Parts: sequence; structure tokens; C-alpha cells
Amino acid sequence: MHIVHVVNITEKGESGIDKHVSLIVAEQKKNGLTVSLLVNREGELAEACRKQSMPVEIVDSLRMFDLSGDPRLAPPSIKNVTHSLLTKFQSLNPDLVHFHTHPAATHGIPAANLGRIPCIFTNHANKAPGTRGINPMIQWRQMGMDFSLICVSASDFEFIKSSGFPEEDIYYVPLGTKSMAPEPREEGLPVNRPNLIFVGGLSIRKRADIAILAVAGLRRRYGDDCPVLNIYGEGYEQEYCAELVSLFELEDLVRFRGFQPNILEECPATDILVMSSVTETGPLVVLEAMSRGMPVVATDVGNVAAMIPDPRYGRRIRPQSVIALADAIDSLISDINDGRFDPNLPAERHRLLFTTEKMAQRTETVYRSVLAKKSSKFATRAIR
Repeated sequence: MHIVHVVNITEKGESGIDKHVSLIVAEQKKNGLTVSLLVNREGELAEACRKQSMPVEIVDSLRMFDLSGDPRLAPPSIKNVTHSLLTKFQSLNPDLVHFHTHPAATHGIPAANLGRIPCIFTNHANKAPGTRGINPMIQWRQMGMDFSLICVSASDFEFIKSSGFPEEDIYYVPLGTKSMAPEPREEGLPVNRPNLIFVGGLSIRKRADIAILAVAGLRRRYGDDCPVLNIYGEGYEQEYCAELVSLFELEDLVRFRGFQPNILEECPATDILVMSSVTETGPLVVLEAMSRGMPVVATDVGNVAAMIPDPRYGRRIRPQSVIALADAIDSLISDINDGRFDPNLPAERHRLLFTTEKMAQRTETVYRSVLAKKSSKFATRAIR
């Protein structure tokens, strides 16, 4: 089976989508699939695939803007993009094209449809309703775009299904990450002051400011024993976050470490991951922490409820609540110090449900289902 993955790489190549594609293409190649990658620019994802001897092509027409309106009425420049992508797909002769970003899909799905090549779009990021107040996935179908959809969170799957997307063309495939064995811990050794770890871009969506304000609240409870918050990330809200730290005199408790790739593989597993995002689909950082047996406090967004179903695995809190975050961290520290948190539980849950192997197996099952349905559909059309 030959699969072509199509994705728009971010400028810094640091997004969860880039990481997901890197993981799944490596696993698919290991499983014997033929895999090719089309991207809009050079970056870490392209380089990682080349190191594994995967064909990678830079396609300039994968521009970072969305198609609005009916693709049949698109201006000539956009129509040229569609035909350019069709030519590229036909030269690769894939069994199926797998899109991972909205800009790639808005141009690439019509191109694949013209070539009668089955295609799938993985919905990594929820988009707000368009000008017509309709979910973009539904609008694409109404415009005549023929594709199957993979949702990476159960809540997203149910929402899009209830919005009218054809049930036979929608699948739920949770994301997966590499397994990392939990660190052994010495019996009877108390953990009085674990560090807090924030990993992500400093943006309005990730809400690092909520984590900073929670530390201000924890300082009142813990005094000199207050945990330190290490922030691994960069972004346009960094100056604002730095001002908060200065305003609340938290310089000794909040440290900006900058972006560091694969940082959770380096941090002690006794640290607590803090994810304060207001929106996510399937946050890989939570899965990475789980695989190490690391305690997690995360907002109840996207697929977090499937990852952390109850307090044995960490804490889920409502978004945008400083008090809820501080209380959850406090509660989790108490569990750790009293021996009630077992790091093997989240690690085992990750191993059973959220590994790259499980993700690749589920995705290949979707591929075979889509190909079987499309083969029948195209055969029926040929007979007619």
C-alpha cells in the first residue's frame, strides 16, 4: 500500500502536527507500507523523513491559506494549484492521500477527487464555523469534496458526527507517542517539592498565564516550599507572561527555558506536567508525560478525558480557572507525598491505548476500510 502524506510545516517546525506525522510515517514504514511526504517547506519533519530514506518533495503550491467558497468557482490561480497537485499525485501513483493540515486539504482534496484517488483528512485542530456558521468539514462536503475524516479526540468525533458529517466516512483514531519506561523510584523517599513543567507555545490558546497565576496562589500555601514552574516554549505572549512574573514577584519560582525539543525525555519523571490550554484536540505532551509515569494536571479539553479518565492517572480541571489549577496541583502533590500516586498506572494506560504502534494499526485499518469502499464506488461508476 502506497500512502502519500501531505502537510504544511510550520515555520519553526515545532507543532504537534509535525511531530505526529513524523511518528506515524516512521511506524508505517516499519510496518511495510510505502510512504511519501509532500510538504510546503524544508524543516525538521522533512529532514527526519529523509534520514529514514522516505521520499520527500517540497511543493510550493501548498500555500498557507484556505480556500473559501465553491472550488468550482475558484479564481484561476487557485485552480492552477489544484491541477498542479493533481499532476504531482498522479506522478506518485498512491493508493491513498492522507492530509494533515487545512491549507493542504483545501487544495489537495479537490485535486485527489479529480484523479479519483481516495483521500483522508486528519482533523488535528478544530476550526471555528465559517461565515455561514457551518463547521468547515461539513462545508467541504457541501461543496462536493469527497473525503473520509479521522478525528483524534472522541469529543470531536461525536460533535462532527452530530453536525451532519456522514457517519460511514468518519473515524476516531486517538493519537499515540513513543513508549518510555517509567523511572524507578526509591521506596520511602518523599517528594516534597516536585517541579512543575509547562511545555508549549506561549500563545492565547495555551494560556501559560493561567499556570503562572496558579504558582502565585501556591506560594501563599507553600511558602518557601512552593514548586518551581519551568516553562519550555516561546511565542508572542512571552513578554506578557514575563510581566506577570515581575508583577507578582515570581522570578524565583517561574523560569523561562525557551523551546527545547523532546524536553519531557530529559525532565525527571517526578515533575508534574501542567497543561492549561483552553483548546486542544489530542495533546501529545500529555501522552508523552503518561508514558513516563509523570503526574499530569490538564484542562479537560479535546481527548484529555480519554487520556486521564479519573484521578488515579492525574487531574482534569475546567479551562481558564486559576484556582482549579492551583487546587489540582496541590491535591496531586499530596497524593505523591502520601504514596497514593502510582506512576505505573498512567504508563500502563499509555502502553495499552496510546502508543505509536496502536495509532498506526488503527490508521491502517481506516485506510483499508476507505479503500474497500472507494473501490466499490469507483467500480459502480465504471459500470454505469
